This record gives sequence, structure tokens and C-alpha cells, in this order.
Amino acid sequence: MKKLFLLLMFIPYYSFAATYYVERIESKISEDIDTTITELIGVTINETGSHTTVSNSSEADFILKPKLLKLGNAYIITLDKIKNGKIVFSSKLKAESIETIDSIVSQLVLAVIKENAPLNEQQSKERQQKKRQSGTSVSIGPALFSNLNTDSVAVNVSPALYWDVDIALIKLLADISTYHGSSLINFGIGGQYFILEKNISPFIGGDFGYGFAKMRNALSSEDDSARGFAVGGVAGVQFLRFKFVNLELSFRIASVLDKVERGYPVVYALRLGVNF
Repeated sequence: MKKLFLLLMFIPYYSFAATYYVERIESKISEDIDTTITELIGVTINETGSHTTVSNSSEADFILKPKLLKLGNAYIITLDKIKNGKIVFSSKLKAESIETIDSIVSQLVLAVIKENAPLNEQQSKERQQKKRQSGTSVSIGPALFSNLNTDSVAVNVSPALYWDVDIALIKLLADISTYHGSSLINFGIGGQYFILEKNISPFIGGDFGYGFAKMRNALSSEDDSARGFAVGGVAGVQFLRFKFVNLELSFRIASVLDKVERGYPVVYALRLGVNF
């Protein structure tokens, strides 16, 4: 059981490091602009900390081929991600002026590396606002106990304070599950990692803290209880990720790391939550 919770809490989500060869733009708009964009692409790749650029295309895992088109004062930048001669992903963004090209190139490169569609201007503004947001969340739903002497459906309620740090939430939470004298309650600190940088994103997370469990004993006037460190794991989907009010559908497992008569008390909960 402990191994299961540790796995849920610490499963990393990351992209494998890759090497990239950046082809030079040949737009004929401006040699200086072509050089600047090509260099910006390379700088953005190296600043990821995991991916790197190489000077020989034969040594690269992927080739990035940028294209540039000028429309009035605006610039449209297209970036193709190529492997074994085939385009595996391609995306484009519009820079309204030469002054915004650096931020647009950085955003486009990161999106192409992750093979995610880049955010449009409105989504980008919402995301910047969201980065600075903290708030409250409440989740509620049905729950089932294991080793607490009941097969009935309990009620799970989980209020929390959270801080949004772009790709994750940090939470101070309480999690309460109860049914007719049997209960499992824990308090802790945890987090949720968002797998996609999109308005609808799956997430995984975990928490650690202190908890209390009580089992109603039908054959005795004394209830059996356990208390100690508590761990939990959660997986779900968040909707309206870049809005100020989000909805979540999640499945949570939690346990107190102390035994009652039947073993470690565990709760399984399916919850609907709102962050505001």
C-alpha cells in the first residue's frame, strides 16, 4: 500500500531531452531579421535546460525549419519540427511588430518542442493573470472505505487553499470522508501537476500530512481508531484551466499510515470540484 501511494505522489511527468538542429531562415525580407530569429530559436532551446542545439543536422534528433512571411507591419513565423525527413509537428504565430518577435519566437519554439498548439493572444493574457492567482477550492463526492467495517457509500468533502504556479497548483488541504461513525480525515500539503498547457488538462498529484481514521465496531462499545502520517494521490481533469474559476473531476486515494484492526484505513473518492 505504501508503495502505491509513493508511486502516485512522485510519478514525474517530463519530456525526454533531445537535440535540435536549427535551419537558417531564408526569407529575403531582411538578413538581420533572419539571423535574429534563427539565433532566438537556438537560445530558447538551450534555455530549456534539457534540450540542446547541435551544429550538424546529422547529429540532431530533430530539425527545426523556420519560415517568415511579412504582412504589412506584422510577421508570421512558421516552425516545422522534422524527423527523418518528415514533418512531425508544425505551428505558426503572428508578431504584430518587430518589437514583439522575441517573445513570439520563444512561445512558438516551446510549443513546437512539446508538440502543443501555442496559446493565442487572449489565452496568453489569461495565463499571465492566472500565474499570479491564489484562491480557494472545494471538492465533494461519493467515497468508499477499505478496512473501516462498512461497505456503504460515504461522503467526501475537501476544502483547500491553493496557489497557482503556471504548470501546477500548491495546496493546503483538508480531506474529510465520513459515514455513520466511520471516518477518515487528513490535513496536509500537496500539489497538482498539469500534463497539458491547455484549457482542458489532465493532472496528477499527491499530498502528505497527518490524519485520523475511526472504525465503528458493531460488536463493542469502543471504536477502533488509527492516527499518524497520511498520504494521498489524485488524478483527474481540470476544465477552464486559464479562467479564474475552474472545474475539476478527479479520483482520489488516501490512507493513514497506521493500522486499525483490519489493516491500513483507505478511502477512495470520486469528486467534482471548483477552484475560485
